[in-house]
Amino acid sequence: MGKLASGRPHEDVVDAACNLLINAIRQKYSGWQAAEVMFDEHFGKSKQLLKNHYDAINGRRKGIFPYDQVLSVPFFQDLDKHRGK
Repeated sequence: MGKLASGRPHEDVVDAACNLLINAIRQKYSGWQAAEVMFDEHFGKSKQLLKNHYDAINGRRKGIFPYDQVLSVPFFQDLDKHRGK
């Protein structure tokens, strides 16, 4: 799905992911009540996972890297430096 989703609009990717979840639940549960319980359980877990990606203080999306982390590329060669630029 990752390959198919690449470059697609956000709404298309979200719709496809929801359809996968719905179809998986439909195949496992033949009755609406059990399916609804499972759907609510999955969305409850998903909502908490989403919430974990946001700062509790200001509600903004958390960065990928902690602020104290420094990225280094030990084998990087600055080609402009070697070319005399």
